[in-house]
Amino acid sequence: MSGPALAGLHFAGHGLPIFNAARRSKPLLKVQESVSPGILMPELTAQVLADPSGRLLWASPALPGALHDIRAAREHGAIAALAEAGTTCWADKGHRGAGGTVRVPHWGRWKNLSASQKAVNRSHAKIRALVEQAVATLKSWRLLRKIRCSTTRITSLVQAVLTLHLTSSDR
Repeated sequence: MSGPALAGLHFAGHGLPIFNAARRSKPLLKVQESVSPGILMPELTAQVLADPSGRLLWASPALPGALHDIRAAREHGAIAALAEAGTTCWADKGHRGAGGTVRVPHWGRWKNLSASQKAVNRSHAKIRALVEQAVATLKSWRLLRKIRCSTTRITSLVQAVLTLHLTSSDR
């Protein structure tokens, strides 16, 4: 894939599971407000920006995992910054309603979408695959797969991993 369809940034949110250091096999369930529904363990979420080649560019400070992607992006000012810069950005359906330069796929059940909407969603998915690869790269760091430290340190860990990743990819 090349050309103008890939010009711009790719945006995603991803969860970071938190484990108790004393009981490594059981998740810490003390902080109810940061427990994401459906996974039964506390989680923090970080928003990620990647360039058209799938290289990580930015990771937001961590927020409670129960927070919706669009709200987390707005709290960090990412959507406003993208709109101000006029940079086109592709995001998933969790960022629906962002407006501006953020592009999301058409909403609705697949069987209810028109042929042109299905084609747009297929194209969007191919473009979004790049940012999902970038998120997978970030999650490949064992440190971020099972976090066993205070939740106040997670933002620093994510930023450190991002810095190491960018440094190693520049070589």
